[in-house]
Parts: sequence; structure tokens; C-alpha cells
Amino acid sequence: MERSVRGPDGRDWVVHGYRFRRPPWRQLGSGFGLLDPDEGFGLVYVPLLLVYVVLAPLTLVVFPLVVFLAEAAVRAAWSLVASPRWVEAVHEGPAFSRMTWVTDAGHEQAVVEQVSRQLELGYDRVQPHRARFLGFR
Repeated sequence: MERSVRGPDGRDWVVHGYRFRRPPWRQLGSGFGLLDPDEGFGLVYVPLLLVYVVLAPLTLVVFPLVVFLAEAAVRAAWSLVASPRWVEAVHEGPAFSRMTWVTDAGHEQAVVEQVSRQLELGYDRVQPHRARFLGFR
């Protein structure tokens, strides 16, 4: 469900509910920690540098991509049987804003309606019933 509303301040908002949230992109550290910049760079470190060069694509691209895809698949499967639903209000204007709430499946439509109405009326704090505020960006 999606609704578009305009607040009294002229900002246009799009409010929508959804059941699946893609996982955030996570940065994984290399985990090696073998080259210390405080130490002198001697011939002993040349093989380690080669290992870094060979393993860099794996640690910077492949492993994070595999983790992201696995987590997305688990979240997608879980969203089919779980009750949580997310409601977002997004303003795409020059000062981008996004507010997010979580509710259950039975109240998703009511929360979308409440958020839309409160934004339309210009509430300072949007507080729909039966929803927990997650954050503001």
C-alpha cells in the first residue's frame, strides 16, 4: 500500500508499507593485520604483500557479496511467514528525509493511513498507534 501526501509546509511525502527489507551492505575487514605500518618494510613482507594482492578481490568483493546475498535470501524467506511490516515516509526534496516504523501485518494499513494523515496535518512528531519508531534519516 502506498499513499502520497503534501504537508502544510509544501513538502511531498510518499508513505508505503512493505514486508521485506533488504539487508544493509556490510563492510568486512580483511582480518589479516600482518603488515604493520610502524614496522620497516623489508624483504620478509614481499610474500605477504603478494598474498594481500591475491586475496584483496575475495575479501573486498566476493565475501561481502556472498554474505549480502545469503542474508537477503534468508530475509526474503522469513518475510513470507513472519508478521513484522515496515512503514516508511519518504520526502525526496532538497532536504531528503526518511522515517521508518515497524508494526505487525494486521495493522500495516492503519499505520500507513495514520502516518499519511499526520504528515498531511503537519504534526511535529508523527506517532501512529501500534507501531514502533525505528529512526529518522
